Amino acid sequence: MNISRDELKKVLTQIRENDYKVPEGIEPYDLTLVMLKYLGDTDMELRDKLIYTVIFKWSVGSVYTKEQLKQMMAIIVDDKHLFHGIGEMGTDSVFMRAFSVLLAAIGIYMHRQDAYLTPEELKNIKDSVIDYMDREKDVRGYVEAGGWAHSAAHSADTVDELAQCEEIGREELLQILQAVQKKVCIDYHAYICLEDERLSVAVNSLINRDVLSEAEVVEWIKSFGDIKIEKIMPQRFYLISNMRNFLNSLFYRLPEGKYDTIKTAISETILKVRPF
Repeated sequence: MNISRDELKKVLTQIRENDYKVPEGIEPYDLTLVMLKYLGDTDMELRDKLIYTVIFKWSVGSVYTKEQLKQMMAIIVDDKHLFHGIGEMGTDSVFMRAFSVLLAAIGIYMHRQDAYLTPEELKNIKDSVIDYMDREKDVRGYVEAGGWAHSAAHSADTVDELAQCEEIGREELLQILQAVQKKVCIDYHAYICLEDERLSVAVNSLINRDVLSEAEVVEWIKSFGDIKIEKIMPQRFYLISNMRNFLNSLFYRLPEGKYDTIKTAISETILKVRPF
């Protein structure tokens, strides 16, 4: 399918106005392949309100076949999407990466509803997402020229879905915890767009699987207190703020009447992660 960016925006606007029904004469997956080319567009209306939303609505509305979902996931995590411009900071390439990882969350959610990925395929996607989280350095939230990037929050949404997959076992869950910790413990940027809340949702889902023992989670929590904190400002405060906000968010996210040992570990670790 060969249509221009402006034509795509017009078609998607009409689809939205028609309650996201597939227009006559259009093959939805062919149109989706065009959408994926413009997933990193700097026009927030096109990228966020139209492309992302249409793909979400069509996914949960069973417009795509299982094979199409599988093909879409393969595209999302490739070098032109999830790893497009990886390592760059402050450039527009972040939009393609951040919205690719967000679409991956939809794909994994759909797998949880009706499995279409093999266990090996799912774990390969998990590996790609964790690799992306480790290599993504542009963690801006809202960008004045372009709207939401929010790569850390979008990554959190995806590992939240991964953590709830029954195929993801103990070792994979430990990998996810380490990836979350690395994403929390950065000293070059202070999260101000509720990234801590989104990351705590993922860890809460992971803990509630009850695959990891409380002792394993406690050990992970306490390891935040061992993170080296440099004295240089403002990096010192960025790191401490990021850690404390995340731990506080996780504490209040955990269900009442459960995981008291983990909550105690969180409280004790927060006391260790102090600016003075």
